[in-house]
Amino acid sequence: MKKIVSRPTENTTLVLSYRWLPINIITAKDAFRKFLSSAVHNCPIYSIGPSGEMYRWSEWINPDLCTYHSNQPYLRSLSDSFPVPTILLTTSMWEYKTPIKHSLKYLYARFKGHCQICGDSKSIKDMTMEHIIPKSKYGSDDMSNITMTCCRCNSAKGSVTPYPGHTGSPLSAPSAIPFFHTFQHYRDEWENYLFKMAIS
Repeated sequence: MKKIVSRPTENTTLVLSYRWLPINIITAKDAFRKFLSSAVHNCPIYSIGPSGEMYRWSEWINPDLCTYHSNQPYLRSLSDSFPVPTILLTTSMWEYKTPIKHSLKYLYARFKGHCQICGDSKSIKDMTMEHIIPKSKYGSDDMSNITMTCCRCNSAKGSVTPYPGHTGSPLSAPSAIPFFHTFQHYRDEWENYLFKMAIS
């Protein structure tokens, strides 16, 4: 099978949060660097195979241990070529920093000023950003782990998780605003993950 060589600056990789929600699209070079660094620092993230298999770095670079996508891109060095992970799944212990982070102003607008625990509408000065899974329990600063609550409810929640919101369901982050239409092309294997609901 002929290998498809990718440009390092080509947008090849969909990044999923540990709740399997899409949080970014990154270049082949960035994906390769992040995947390798996760293995070096022993905070694993996974490459997702054609049938949803999860591969660690050591498995992904060994063609005898994993299955690649039909149009698998590769990065080429002077002497070898390496498969580019086209879907990366982060974990709660591996903090993936996206270029855009939640701000209180952003959350206030998304939730229309309503606390996500009590449901009351309050002034922005009475609101705070809240980790759904507390940092004391290895919750990350990932966009999918941040919501907005009023200061009173924030104090009452403490480190309890899961914690009910005003709708009766567990607290959740605002749904991702799809940014994928800004790309003229996306990879077929992303289709199942672009607009998935969070996996509890």
